Amino acid sequence: MQIPAVLFYKDYPSHASTLGERIKTKRLDLNFSKRGLARRLGVSEWAITGGEEGTEKPYHKRCLKAFLGV
Repeated sequence: MQIPAVLFYKDYPSHASTLGERIKTKRLDLNFSKRGLARRLGVSEWAITGGEEGTEKPYHKRCLKAFLGV
């Protein structure tokens, strides 16, 4: 049985309303670090941070949206 990420992370979004919060929530639910997700998507760790903060470039936003399935 997998324990929900919400129990482990202080910064876990309680309600993911923005794209950045949805990215962070899914990343934490799948137990990825920022570095691990960046490697899997072929982007930099800064792209993941920027995606979660809403400051990333359009190309990286497309990669992160694909990760979410939207």
